[in-house]
Amino acid sequence: MREMSNPVKAHHGQNPTIRLHNGFHDYLFEPSSRGAKGPDGEPLSEYQEILQEHVIPVLKDNPGYKLYVTGHSLGAALATLFAFQAAAEHSLREYNKSFEANKPSTEAMFLNDLYSRKDIVGNLVPQF
Repeated sequence: MREMSNPVKAHHGQNPTIRLHNGFHDYLFEPSSRGAKGPDGEPLSEYQEILQEHVIPVLKDNPGYKLYVTGHSLGAALATLFAFQAAAEHSLREYNKSFEANKPSTEAMFLNDLYSRKDIVGNLVPQF
């Protein structure tokens, strides 16, 4: 586990640091594997590269756009961490007042509700 600064530590009751799995931390917060550089030549992390080279320019050019961060399996874990960090990012607030991440679709809620009903599941799911 890697300890890092809590991006929401300024909020009441938050710890100054959080612990993050080494692999997730290294993938998102270590220098980019593509060697991306910031405006002063400093190495950018994967997170910073995605944010500065892709997310912020799109939000800046498209007022009213919202940022949705999704993923599957390992990507879902990275998406959650990216969204958590991005939600606390002051540079995003300049372009986008609303931040949504991993918002469930109504279809997903409907299917979840449907599959939780024992009387219907037997008719939908093949029995072997």
